[in-house]
Amino acid sequence: MAKVFLLLFGLGGIAWGFFAVYATKFLAARMGLELTGDDGLIEFYGLNAGLWPGVGVLALASAAVPRMRITAVVTIFVCLAGTVVGRVIAMLHGAEPGLYTYLALSVEIAGVLFAAIAYGSEKRETTLKAKAKAAAQHRTVQESSTSEG
Repeated sequence: MAKVFLLLFGLGGIAWGFFAVYATKFLAARMGLELTGDDGLIEFYGLNAGLWPGVGVLALASAAVPRMRITAVVTIFVCLAGTVVGRVIAMLHGAEPGLYTYLALSVEIAGVLFAAIAYGSEKRETTLKAKAKAAAQHRTVQESSTSEG
């Protein structure tokens, strides 16, 4: 489950970065942003063409390395949950959400839920493998002590 989540998030994060680079004005307009200065453009690219694709690369790399999966899932969970909280804070301060915000919140909340499920699934799988390994080692020790006796 974690591997699937990481693959999907990884591809989505990288795709988002390309979309932000090649459809900057379109995306900024849907977000309600006016990129009137260099600082605004740098901020836009830093988050949309930098952070999210970077986390996407982390997700893809972690999908390939089982011992990195839990850490990557938790990282993505925190990033998505933080984004949701930030949007809610803006709304509590009087911001009126539009279609983009509702769509973004939907995707982010679904991502948080999927990450939580993936975490639980990966944690359970890791625990079962560790127990099976410990049981096999215990049997090996018992067999070797029985054969010696």
